[in-house]
Amino acid sequence: MAAKKRHYATVASSIAVIMAAYLTIIVSALYSVAPVISRDGLKVTRLDDLNTTWPFAAGDSSAAHVLQFVTWSNLTEPQWTYGDVVFASISVSADVVSTRREKIELELPARRAVLECLVTGPEGNSARKKSETYDNVTYSETTWIYTSVPNECVQEPSNLLPLSTFDFRPFTPYGGSVKQLLFGANGTSSLIMNPNTKYPSSNDGRLDSCPSLSFLFGSLPSTYTLVGANSTMVPQNSTAAETQITHLACMQKVQELDTAVILLLPDLIVDRTRPPRPDEQSMRYIGNVHQFRVTYYLQNMFGILSSNSTFKAEAWDLGQFFAAIVHGKDGTPAEELVGEENIPRLTDAVSKMYGRYIAQVMSRKMRTPRPSAAEASHTTPASLVGRKDRLVQHPAPKLVLQILLGLMMLCRILS
Repeated sequence: MAAKKRHYATVASSIAVIMAAYLTIIVSALYSVAPVISRDGLKVTRLDDLNTTWPFAAGDSSAAHVLQFVTWSNLTEPQWTYGDVVFASISVSADVVSTRREKIELELPARRAVLECLVTGPEGNSARKKSETYDNVTYSETTWIYTSVPNECVQEPSNLLPLSTFDFRPFTPYGGSVKQLLFGANGTSSLIMNPNTKYPSSNDGRLDSCPSLSFLFGSLPSTYTLVGANSTMVPQNSTAAETQITHLACMQKVQELDTAVILLLPDLIVDRTRPPRPDEQSMRYIGNVHQFRVTYYLQNMFGILSSNSTFKAEAWDLGQFFAAIVHGKDGTPAEELVGEENIPRLTDAVSKMYGRYIAQVMSRKMRTPRPSAAEASHTTPASLVGRKDRLVQHPAPKLVLQILLGLMMLCRILS
């Protein structure tokens, strides 16, 4: 109506009033609160170094029990360990701990134990059952596995050493065992030692680079040749076509890697939402081949934690070490570890579980404290990370607001 009557001042004022009604809407989107990450330089003190010396007589300081609860009860690893890696421990000053900062980012040398295994696949293995019978009563049954070890550490790689071992579990449908492997002094034979009866003191000289652990895993038919102790019958082994047993003869090695770690304040625990990131390009070996005597702990100290008696009985047939691999945290089904095509997956799973155990051993048994006298030389650079709130102005609402205010001013001028 104002326009029809040519009251242009009223038209301009009305338009300005209408645009003013939208100013509050635009202003409400102009600012928001956003967190900002702040980083300040920091020096932390390394408290110890890691070595490879394990005083076996003193045990493993409950490393196997720790991994047992981590594997079966889904607990987190103790401080300074994560998965199969272990870190040197550090300390920070009290004033850093008392700040409102959230975490510390730094790079630490980490160590991990790995297995390098010589493999004899199912095609090279066979098996048979043996029973002990007295007065027509069978008292026990054992499973004998016949395999071989590539003797690459002392002779030509093509030389295979025959090897036989036994286990009291049936390997049906699946089973496994861990034993101590020792090459004979002349390099022409090999023995599997029963860790409950004796250990070799060491592998000396050139034998020091030989495999020291024997892992057997696979499945056997539910029925195969059963031979009595006093039987005159010649044992007929289960053939390769029936036997799905893989044998790993493994050397124990230790790697060191530069690893990016995030530690949460105030307790300096590893941030599990952003796991440690080892730099694989920095990997170097510590020593050559190590002869850690782990068979007793791997085979006997990984008790299966479950209230289900049926499950415990089934898992027990796998052997405690392989039950942890198959049914423990992040387990791999047994059928995916059996057969020629699954040898890489089996080797990786065995090495990972072994590495997780040795990480706990290294953390508990292989730390060498650094002397406090030269503390300045033990510092490591780090970043003290915190999060603050700040007010952020958004460009789109700002531009719209400027345009509206400009048009309102123009309308007032016209009015």
